[in-house]
Amino acid sequence: MGEAVDDFFKAHTKKRDKSAYSTFRVSHDVPFQWTKDLDYQFVKQIQEVCSEAMVLWGYRAALSAGHMRSRHFRPVGPCDVTRGVPVI
Repeated sequence: MGEAVDDFFKAHTKKRDKSAYSTFRVSHDVPFQWTKDLDYQFVKQIQEVCSEAMVLWGYRAALSAGHMRSRHFRPVGPCDVTRGVPVI
């Protein structure tokens, strides 16, 4: 990649900007923002519907609102794609 592209990525993935339309993000924070923004009951419904996919792709379920918001909660674990996926 060119130097301009490298500069763009460095500038846009390490800076906080709260605007919904901003392209500036701290990239390591964005994937888990849902743990702060979503209601636990909504997350629980998603987990119930998507439980099989969550297991296959290594996602861990939030056990409560407190667990979901805890700094110790790590929703992504090891992925096991070698398990058989049912064919419909």
